[in-house]
Amino acid sequence: RALRDTNLAKLSKDDEYVFLTLIKALFPGMVVEAKSSETMKEACTKAALEMKLVLSDNNQDNKFIEKVLQFEELLQVRHSVFVLGCTGCGKTKCWQCLAKGLSKLEVADKCETTIINPKAVTSNELYGFVHETTKEWIDGLLSYYFREYSKGSKRDIQAGKNRTSKWLVLDGIID
Repeated sequence: RALRDTNLAKLSKDDEYVFLTLIKALFPGMVVEAKSSETMKEACTKAALEMKLVLSDNNQDNKFIEKVLQFEELLQVRHSVFVLGCTGCGKTKCWQCLAKGLSKLEVADKCETTIINPKAVTSNELYGFVHETTKEWIDGLLSYYFREYSKGSKRDIQAGKNRTSKWLVLDGIID
């Protein structure tokens, strides 16, 4: 299960078939059920329909929802995740659907997202820098939002709120 769950979300449809065939050859006779929460699947399916995304006729067996759920599983074991792919393949809709699905569940109050296009700002504006004259640290967008998100987490805990997911999304091309 660990091999499958940590790698499957990273693969294309064609590579997924090859990978699963290799797993079956390495572990003959082993049948491991997919780790899936029906409530999460239902919440993401409802979110996708609200977003007016076209799903297959059989919403229970949809590749898009499967990728959204795989993305959610990756976020449970990793602090950061890269979602890579061709233009128009559904990367943005995938994380938006998951954010909306998480907000529908009672596990979290909401899912906060901040979107930054890293190509729209300079490196200093993105990361921050030490001012040459004053030698003071000037926050960049990343350090600013990390600090704001951590303040919000303390307030949520003190107020007795459920865990709020906070995502800093760098949505843009990678050189």
